Amino acid sequence: MTYRVLLGASLVAAGIAIASYNLLGPVNWLWPLGLVAAFWLYRREGRFSSRSLGLVVGALLLGFLLSAAPSSTVPPRASVQYVLEGEPWAELASLTLKSTSGTVWAGASTQPRAVVTYRKLQRGARLPDAPQLETSEIGGELTIVDRNWPLSERRDLSADVVLYLSPESQLSVRLDRGSVATEDLENVNISVGVGDVSIGGSHSASVRTSAGDISLRRASGEAQAMSSAGKITLDFGKSPAGVVSAVTGAGEVELRLPRGANVAVTAVSESGEVTGDFDEHLRPGEARLRLGQGLHPITLKSSAGKVKLVRKGY
Repeated sequence: MTYRVLLGASLVAAGIAIASYNLLGPVNWLWPLGLVAAFWLYRREGRFSSRSLGLVVGALLLGFLLSAAPSSTVPPRASVQYVLEGEPWAELASLTLKSTSGTVWAGASTQPRAVVTYRKLQRGARLPDAPQLETSEIGGELTIVDRNWPLSERRDLSADVVLYLSPESQLSVRLDRGSVATEDLENVNISVGVGDVSIGGSHSASVRTSAGDISLRRASGEAQAMSSAGKITLDFGKSPAGVVSAVTGAGEVELRLPRGANVAVTAVSESGEVTGDFDEHLRPGEARLRLGQGLHPITLKSSAGKVKLVRKGY
């Protein structure tokens, strides 16, 4: 068998796999035609080689896997947007959003509403004719659930959700893949599988992500942040008025404290260093310092990364 025939069979196999996946999704009958085409070329040549056959089958599988790569590598090709108004969110004490893939932004407003934008991540994806969000209200708590949640293997469609809520509303977000950002909401509880989280102006925040960075800006109250792999930044606009903790497995932790902070800080880096503006309190791999009366405890820990302590306004 000539190398030209072998190369042609491999390209046919990989090309059919990629094209059929993007056009019709993972469940279709076209991609095995790559294998059929390879067999036909072999028969036409009058030779059969298990090694060359393995190469073509490998090209077929590689093409299929590449076409099924995470959706973030495939640019959106189309989108549709829906605006949801008239919901009784202003009177509700708690709201929970559960979604599969995309972004979530939530901010304070006197006119609660939601804007949902669906984006196609593959040519074969179908945009929904109506919002794919189901709502239920039980005991003053509203739950908004993406009908695809928690099917994290969905790769052809993403939903970008923008929420305008009362500042006093308690917001909970459960997102498989994507990023979450909030502004000027007092109470937030965020859990992300893979993605970054940015919180601005919260009084109480609980954030967890398996892989991604966490940023708390203009925080003023209690805060808990945990990331398995990512950087955590805690920037307080005024002295924290509650318990604060930040733990990351592989990443840095940075704490920014304002003038007049009334805290007791314990910082530990298991395989890194603790640096910052409090040299007199720093020890190899750890730091313990007391500012003011030390009423509110702050615990910082990184398993594989440095911990940085920064003074603001000094």
